[in-house]
Amino acid sequence: MGEEVRKRATAVRLRISEVRALPFVREGGMAPSYLQAGERISRLCLVGTVVQKADDNLSLVLDDGSETIALRVFEDRGLLSVGIGDIVLVIGKPREFGSERYVLPEAVRKVDAGWLRVHLGEISKRGVMSAPASAGQPAAGAGNGGKKEAGNDAADPEAEPPRDSPGQKICAFIRQHDAGDGVDVQDIVEARVAEGCEALVSSLLRSGDIFEVGPGRVKVLE
Repeated sequence: MGEEVRKRATAVRLRISEVRALPFVREGGMAPSYLQAGERISRLCLVGTVVQKADDNLSLVLDDGSETIALRVFEDRGLLSVGIGDIVLVIGKPREFGSERYVLPEAVRKVDAGWLRVHLGEISKRGVMSAPASAGQPAAGAGNGGKKEAGNDAADPEAEPPRDSPGQKICAFIRQHDAGDGVDVQDIVEARVAEGCEALVSSLLRSGDIFEVGPGRVKVLE
């Protein structure tokens, strides 16, 4: 009959410390990236206090008492129109670029202090989320302060995708041809950097790995 409607993932309440500690898994193609716990978390709910904010209204830092994390957008649509000291509820998606973990927000709403108490109370009821341990192996980050061990990237879900993946090829092409004002998407398509360039560019835009600096022109997030 009609097209099948993709069900939107439920936003999971998390502490910011959990967002930072859980392994980040970057899926290929159109599949969403996610945090790996007992479940795949591709959308999250945070409540915290705004402690820093950029003048360009494109980023801020949120603190919930457990840790801090950045919220980043790539176009000022008023989504981050809150001030330092405001308590906000955030629905968004976990993202990672290089070694930085951040949140790409879908909604940011100013709330009162009671929301933070309720939020943390609900989290306390279910306990701390941690990465599932493999047989005979400790949970990710256990005994190592959450740091990756050298020489173990092949088994590390936080490791960056292979440098020769289609998405990385597109990012490399953009870096190589960016003279400061970005690269025209049509140039990427015509260069046939990878199969399905247009879909890959759209996917990279959604994931926050690249962003638009003007109509049809993109840059890599550095």
